[in-house]
Amino acid sequence: MSLPRNQQEELFSADKELADFLPADDPMMVFSREIYPAFKDEDFAQCYSTKGRWATSPAFLACVTILQFRENLSDPEAAEACVRRLDWKIALHLPVGEKTSFHPSTLCYYRRRLRDHEAMSLIFDRTVKLAQEKGFIKKRTSQRIDSTKIIAHVNRIATTGLLFRAVKCQTEEIEKKDAEYFEREIPDYIRERYSQYFSSFGMGLSAGYIIDRIVGIKVDTSVVSI
Repeated sequence: MSLPRNQQEELFSADKELADFLPADDPMMVFSREIYPAFKDEDFAQCYSTKGRWATSPAFLACVTILQFRENLSDPEAAEACVRRLDWKIALHLPVGEKTSFHPSTLCYYRRRLRDHEAMSLIFDRTVKLAQEKGFIKKRTSQRIDSTKIIAHVNRIATTGLLFRAVKCQTEEIEKKDAEYFEREIPDYIRERYSQYFSSFGMGLSAGYIIDRIVGIKVDTSVVSI
């Protein structure tokens, strides 16, 4: 898969159209001004072939990954945020009227590509360097997190999403094929939980909490298994 062609930035992107939508010091406005322009597709050239179909911009996906980690979102939620949330559109310089997004699996393949080419630290190192240059953190400050933890944390959220959707599909299949069994054997809490669109259970959650949710979903799997 090759790098995308350089394209002129969208004239009607949200960062221009909605320049006064958020306060200038809002984190998403700061991200739009300082972080987004710092990443270029050429930075990821080592991870891509010069042949093949164009890839989704790796610089764009780097920015999505940072926001995804910041808000503890699953891959589907991150992809949806690029369409539904104006603050994300501002941060990522997306068109205000954008109604389609990349497939959620794109983020999974992107992380794998970074890992396979030993480029997992690129996003983290670039962000830390920029933060130091802007005075957000001191150059000699000890950091509590590294790129490996960022990728691992996002992967845990992605795993939660996959497990949730698997149980949701199984529950829907039971209801469709055997309504009597569904009414008799499937507990109300299972029906209610998996009738909802998947959520990563809120923002700012710890890795331990996310793992607990994974364990809980695995228990639910035994309930709906026939």
